[in-house]
Amino acid sequence: MRNPMPVVLTVLLGVLFCRNACCSSRAALLNNGYDEVIIAINPSVPEDPALLESLKGMVIASSRSLFEATRHRAFFRSVKILVPESWTNGTYSAATQGESYSLADIIVAEPNPSFGYSPYTLQYGTCGQPGQYIHVTPDYVVSSEYIADTGERSKVMVHEWAHLRWGVFDEGPTAGYPAFYLDGNNKATGTRCPATIAGENILVDYETGNYTTCEIDSATLLPEAGCVFTPHTTQIGDGPSSSIMSYQFVQNIVSFCHSNDSDPINLHNQLAPNEQNRLCNQRSTWDVILESADFRDDNNPPNESIIDTTPTISVVQTLPTRFVLVMDVSGSMATNDRITVMQRAAGLFVTDFASDASQVGLVSFTTAAKRLSELRTLDDNVRNELRGIIDSTAPDSYTLQLSDKVYKRVWSSNYPVFRIIFNNDACFRKVLKGPNQEYAGGGQIIVLTDGEENRSPWVEDVYDNVTASGARLCTVFLDLTSSSANQIMTDLSIESGCSWFVASSSTQSNEILSNFLLLSQSGDGNDVDETVQIHTASISLTGFGAQVTGSVQIDSTIGEHTLFLFTWTSNQPDIIIASPTGCEFSNIASSLNACPDQPIHECDATQRSCKFTIPGTATTGQWTYSVTSTASATEDGTVTVTSRPRNDSVSVLTVESYIAATNITTAEPALIYAKVSNGFDPVLGANVTAVITDTSSNTEIYLQLLDNGAGADIRTDDGIYSRYFYQYSSQGRYSVRILVSGSLSITGHSAGSPAAFNPGTLYPNGTFIPNPNGLSNIPNVGVTNTASNGTGDEFNRVTSGGSFSYTGPTITSGMDVFGPNPITELSATQINASVAQNSSFIQVYFSAPGDDLDVGTTSYYAIRYTNDSSSLLLNDFDSGTAVNQQDVVTGNLSSPQEALSGEIFVIEISHMGEMTPKYSWP
Repeated sequence: MRNPMPVVLTVLLGVLFCRNACCSSRAALLNNGYDEVIIAINPSVPEDPALLESLKGMVIASSRSLFEATRHRAFFRSVKILVPESWTNGTYSAATQGESYSLADIIVAEPNPSFGYSPYTLQYGTCGQPGQYIHVTPDYVVSSEYIADTGERSKVMVHEWAHLRWGVFDEGPTAGYPAFYLDGNNKATGTRCPATIAGENILVDYETGNYTTCEIDSATLLPEAGCVFTPHTTQIGDGPSSSIMSYQFVQNIVSFCHSNDSDPINLHNQLAPNEQNRLCNQRSTWDVILESADFRDDNNPPNESIIDTTPTISVVQTLPTRFVLVMDVSGSMATNDRITVMQRAAGLFVTDFASDASQVGLVSFTTAAKRLSELRTLDDNVRNELRGIIDSTAPDSYTLQLSDKVYKRVWSSNYPVFRIIFNNDACFRKVLKGPNQEYAGGGQIIVLTDGEENRSPWVEDVYDNVTASGARLCTVFLDLTSSSANQIMTDLSIESGCSWFVASSSTQSNEILSNFLLLSQSGDGNDVDETVQIHTASISLTGFGAQVTGSVQIDSTIGEHTLFLFTWTSNQPDIIIASPTGCEFSNIASSLNACPDQPIHECDATQRSCKFTIPGTATTGQWTYSVTSTASATEDGTVTVTSRPRNDSVSVLTVESYIAATNITTAEPALIYAKVSNGFDPVLGANVTAVITDTSSNTEIYLQLLDNGAGADIRTDDGIYSRYFYQYSSQGRYSVRILVSGSLSITGHSAGSPAAFNPGTLYPNGTFIPNPNGLSNIPNVGVTNTASNGTGDEFNRVTSGGSFSYTGPTITSGMDVFGPNPITELSATQINASVAQNSSFIQVYFSAPGDDLDVGTTSYYAIRYTNDSSSLLLNDFDSGTAVNQQDVVTGNLSSPQEALSGEIFVIEISHMGEMTPKYSWP
């Protein structure tokens, strides 16, 4: 029987996990210095020497502030500023070590509409999980205007670095969190950390510059609407020095709140209803920071000998996008027709997926490696020529394991292909470097193999050489499902800055196409020519005349180079594609109402596929297709549809997926995220499904991802959809793909953690000078946005979510391994707070947890409250006063609803006037 789910009135239950997941950052902290910090400038930003100089100044100052904030534990030792390939006026070194926009810690790009010019950090995960990137704008970096809004840039960057690197959250009243709460003495208190920050409650009229002291609302005992706690610009006397996560613009504030009782003035404020308390189980930011990989186990202790924190700053330029496809053609590739599966994927990569600016080279390997093509810039002729080379590959008669393949024949210096990658005297410059280039760094090597190493020399022998080259290794395992097979290969893919994938050669699987499409993205911040997948389906035709139909939405952000691909087992079926106008494209001559450009199909009997490339710009709306069998036997196959942006001026709706950990070794769930956005604007109300495949059995589990602020999802309506996955059917490797559908009517706010806005200068004598910028630069977090494309048309998207391995304990049916998910959005509202009576009513709301995380139904709820500090309940839940069913006016403690349902309890509690009233979590 499941243990009861406790609900604490004045306490938020913490997140289930607080650990550092793998993130995309290459920055490493060693001997107190961060190296390989990357700041990348978006290609849309015009070339500006002043921007570079301002960035350098900001980084130097931020390094000093970081060293002080971490109490002499960390500073920026080396930083690289990555400028776009399109910048031509300056003299820049080449980005030779794999620096890329997609791996940047900080991006410099045009404003996000939700945040304006305010810096923010994109955070998907829960407490302690690193963020994705910090976003600053060119104007913020160059102009001094915004210092009035958020304070010194150096402390703002430390604030954002804490979000990005250590997974902490804001301690002030950010959007959706109350500006005030009632403390243990029933006194209205501004949401902040520490509680000792001095200031006043002020109501400001920014149009006139007038301000007044706030009045107390008799119904809530809290200040009137619009009231803002404004800290004194300078905290006089022995005022606090924290917290940067609360009010970084205050002069004296230079560090983080902590839990050390010997320094009570900077003590963490557990009562404040802020995001840090909500998501980190009321722990201080400093405690969470010290538990990060940067500092735990006494890593990087304080170093008082460091005097100069000035970083080495270099400016490097993005190299052209370069790919080398390394294809396994050993005898085992004939099994299950893997060679055909590989040819389809690699062929589409060169003909349709990779953008026109890309350069592609080809290598095959078996008992020896062979350079099939030097690095060539794609155009129509080159695409066709490379496709012809790929189609001519055939499996060798010699079947071998991986040590005879890519890692010893590609990576070892004792064998030819390693020299292709690393030796100037061999074929290197004609593959990854290209005929006129000197560097492998930034190039992407995509290896497709079905083998594993079984003898020396091992991958680990050349591990350091690969990572040192600056090239990114991306691995696609075909039918290689064991969690132990080539683990070092998966590690190498991650460490080099790429990913690894598992795909099936099944005739009803096209996940390899999703993988290759994802790998074709340049990662340079420019998505104008990037291909997006909008549909995928498996088909099975059971005899002659059997038919399968489907539909695809072409939305107004895409339509160029729209491609339909159909595959089959043996006999080419009859295919009809109908546009929204009613005309048809088909591979059969008798098709009625043929479109003007018919025929457009390219069918290949050898690869058993038909490709239809829609001429011009595909019409917006619903397209349909039908596939009719021409064979008596059962025919299996797939359908894939892709497209490109409609034009340069339209923001493209994209889906990005993220798995918090790719190597799960204990009985814990995988956290799967998907960000759905149109440009920077979030797309809300989408139907987002993760399809998780156990590759050992090809068993699929469909899991709906949610944007509801409950369970694994940390914020409601931010366009990031999340869910726990724990239904492991076996140990092994799992692949993930994300299916999304919805409408382009966009409302809500972007996900992110901006620095606190400074309402004005408040002196200790009470004099207040409003911020001269007024409200113009306050981030619009929580404000409804309008659709950026002005439409509400329907859309479909598909993307590969990558892969992960599970090597934890075997979980069999009937085992009760996972407890209920934590409640992270509890609200408790005192109904008659203004009446001091012997009893009062509390309304409690939260999303129901499940029997297993956020699935099923838990047994019952236990609710307790306290008249003292909520920390007592955190440390000893049983010390609180129990709420019994006879105290419950609405709701049933013994009858929880199904997971994720809204639970409402109205509770009568005696002596309510003596206890700390409530606050609400958003």
